[in-house]
Amino acid sequence: MKTLIKVALFLLVLSLLPLSVQPVQATGNVIITKTAVTSYDRQYFWDVTKTGDADSLLLAPGEAHTVNYQAVASVDHVVESNFQVAGTISIQNAGNVSYRITRVVDSLGVPVTCNVGLPFTLSPGFAISCTYSATLPAKADGTNTATVYAWNPIEGVEVVLGGASVGYAFGAPASEIDECVNVNDSMVHLYVFPRICGRR
Repeated sequence: MKTLIKVALFLLVLSLLPLSVQPVQATGNVIITKTAVTSYDRQYFWDVTKTGDADSLLLAPGEAHTVNYQAVASVDHVVESNFQVAGTISIQNAGNVSYRITRVVDSLGVPVTCNVGLPFTLSPGFAISCTYSATLPAKADGTNTATVYAWNPIEGVEVVLGGASVGYAFGAPASEIDECVNVNDSMVHLYVFPRICGRR
């Protein structure tokens, strides 16, 4: 008797569900893709040393002496900062039923912004796009994962619809600050020193 009641209740729940909503977790019907692009800043700090061919001179009144000297500008150190990972998360419904997307979670723990409000019913043949941006404490390569959740109306719970992972690596900086400098000498006004760059 209890079994018949459970079956009847189950059929009643099914009859109340919208026919276009998939009540179970999707597998290959939803295509989830993800990108991860890195960026950071590098600032150069310079040092100038100046040496001459005479440390000291003892000149008689009216006497002149030429001192030859050399000025060398070099990078003392660099500071790298503002380590960022950003990208897009695409969710495409390639099946023939709709899914009630409830939320999209990024493993870096940052908010994910989609081009539609969530929850959202993703119909067959349609896709939604989301973006994320994270600031990292250091320039460390890693793997980033996005997880998409949907509503299971039969069990009345949120389930994992699918996910996507992508590796990211830091290459050249997105911006370089003071990577090139102009050197001027207060004793030499007519000579134009060449521009010096210290790119790594």
